[in-house]
Amino acid sequence: ALALLGPSAIARAAGPLAWALRLEAGAEQDSNPARLESIDGDPAVESVAPSPAVRVVSAADVSLPFEAGHVLSLSAGLAGKRFLHPSAQSEDLLVGEGRGGFALALGSTTTLDLATAYYDVFQRADSVDDARDFRSTAPTARLEQRFGDTRLAVGGGWRWFQYKPQPEFDFRGPSGFVSARTTWLAPPGATTADWDFGVAASVELRDYDSWRCTDPDDCPPSTPTAARRDRFYAASADITRTGSVLLGAGLTVQYNDSNSYGESLWRAAASVRGAVLLPLDFSLAARAELVTTRYRDAVPVGHDAITGAFVNVEDEGRSTLRAELTRPIGRRVELGA
Repeated sequence: ALALLGPSAIARAAGPLAWALRLEAGAEQDSNPARLESIDGDPAVESVAPSPAVRVVSAADVSLPFEAGHVLSLSAGLAGKRFLHPSAQSEDLLVGEGRGGFALALGSTTTLDLATAYYDVFQRADSVDDARDFRSTAPTARLEQRFGDTRLAVGGGWRWFQYKPQPEFDFRGPSGFVSARTTWLAPPGATTADWDFGVAASVELRDYDSWRCTDPDDCPPSTPTAARRDRFYAASADITRTGSVLLGAGLTVQYNDSNSYGESLWRAAASVRGAVLLPLDFSLAARAELVTTRYRDAVPVGHDAITGAFVNVEDEGRSTLRAELTRPIGRRVELGA
């Protein structure tokens, strides 16, 4: 998609209260609005014509600190995208988001964060298969303790997820996480770089109202079986060096354990990133990400055009490479490619 952006922001601070508003309007030319994939040897699927689209994004943030070191923060956002070609208008979207948090200072080195997040998607889809409408609500609590340059955190929460077109995909359940991050800052005036290193692990337990699938030919099952349940486990590590050149790398491993056919998988994602200042006020930033996935069960996604047999996805990769060159022009304008 080619986007033409006109961002604007207003920020104010009146005493302890700080707030900000942001509005962005853009135009796109989308070559594949429905995100349909083509598979070699598989008959062509029904396509959606390329379409221009317009979008509007708005956001607001409010922060209010208290004398004891506590901070109340609220944020909300509303965004919409409208496709102009009639065949693509089932992809029109309206997204709403809200977040609230209260950070409690329990001492000079201890913080307790209480937060909740709400996310709602509305799509004007033509059929259930094309719809992606969902609603997610997740309250959380996070306790952080600082030991010099190191911060340790532990927390958990609960999540309610509603998939509006098909309630059998609704789930709820608890989540938990633990993380550690260490930052070494170079002394003022030193030529050495700053370093930041972090590790984290998390788990999310999902219980569904629907029955689990035992094979792909009977899904959803025609007769009641055990209730579906998924268990998500993840671990990650990342490191960043900040000096005359910014360099960073990260690795994430995820295991989804489900008692329903086709839902269990291993996924690994490795990323590297960098940024450097160039002559004439130019700056260059780049990021590469390699993602690989292996399913425990064969997942049928189509039929072989010659034999009629199922085409299975055993391995799935979504890898990206992105580079951005920018230069400021005056105090208020920046050009980027």
